[in-house]
Amino acid sequence: MKNNSGITVIALIIIIAIMLILATISVVALSGDNSLINKAGEAKEDAAIKNEKDIINLAVTTVMNNNEFGELVADDLAAELNANYEDIIDNVDTSSDSVQVKFKSGRMYLVSTDGSLIQPTDRTGIEVGSYVDYTPDVASTTVYPHSTLDTYSGSTNNSADITQDSLNWQVLRIYPDGSLDLIGSKTSQNIYFRGALGYNNGVYLMDDICRTLYSRTGADITARSVDLEDFDYWLEKSEGGVATRNNYSDYGKEKTYSSNNKYPPFYKTQKNESDPGILTDNNYTEDGDLIVKMTYYMIDINENNYLDGYIPLTSSNSYWIGSRFCWKNGESSAIFGLRYVDNNPRLTMKHKFYSSGNSYLNNNDYNGYLRPVVHLKSSAKITPRAGTTSEKHHIENY
Repeated sequence: MKNNSGITVIALIIIIAIMLILATISVVALSGDNSLINKAGEAKEDAAIKNEKDIINLAVTTVMNNNEFGELVADDLAAELNANYEDIIDNVDTSSDSVQVKFKSGRMYLVSTDGSLIQPTDRTGIEVGSYVDYTPDVASTTVYPHSTLDTYSGSTNNSADITQDSLNWQVLRIYPDGSLDLIGSKTSQNIYFRGALGYNNGVYLMDDICRTLYSRTGADITARSVDLEDFDYWLEKSEGGVATRNNYSDYGKEKTYSSNNKYPPFYKTQKNESDPGILTDNNYTEDGDLIVKMTYYMIDINENNYLDGYIPLTSSNSYWIGSRFCWKNGESSAIFGLRYVDNNPRLTMKHKFYSSGNSYLNNNDYNGYLRPVVHLKSSAKITPRAGTTSEKHHIENY
């Protein structure tokens, strides 16, 4: 009986040991980075990612097949995704080189112009407001003739040809795919605009001067003037900024003028800030009631309103913005003009034309500097440095 009892105890100990080993194996299998639970979760996530990529690829194929040239048009892809997958698509952004597709899962994908999914370019070490050694490829002897400004700006004060300046360029915006917008410091020469013609052609002429003097055509980089969208990108990321704009007196409201109903010709044809080109008629137009949507507001350019964007936007002041506005001159007449950054610094305006058509008010002659903007593709190779004016980030290739 003692022998049998000893055997029973030993067997029990062995069984318990085996159970402990099996339990340990089970715990290890169900926990840790390589656990079955984690692997199951990873498999589920992999399946979800594959499904999202399949959705994008199907949409790309559909859009390209429907295009007569077999091209991928970013806005068409956005429309296709939003129309058919709105329950799982959070946002489609077409503002940079690639299309940014964000799902409600929080995952984001980038689609190149040829329809393939791409990996974002790492811009670690490069921040908004830091300096980059961009140089235009047009010769420094290239000029923008003052005769063009004399003819189309409404002012005769543009008495000298506009020459290229050696500007300092700052990062204005970094896109999700790693492409960048750079903004130059202000030019050294004032540009004058006046009257209805200045309102009509101001935006086009700003862009045309910047395009002529600050592009890098060999790298397919076309310069333009800074515009309201550059400001709004930062403003709309800031709750304080949006509230300040929207609460500005009568912003966004409409007002009707039955008398004093004159307006610059471009006003009624303007659908957005995309210009049709040069208009040569400096005379005003009037026909019945003039309905004006008030788009002007004045706002301080600071960190509260523009987040990090205030750094490059305030590094130079007293410059034109390539954007028009309409506003009221009390209750009697409307104002048409161009936006401007003053020395405070604030986003404000300079009026060009009054709906009363008064010859004195119609001939206000205002001047300001320009600030060009260029876009660097995500494929641009940039070596990060200190990012100061003395040690700029270096562009290895464009």
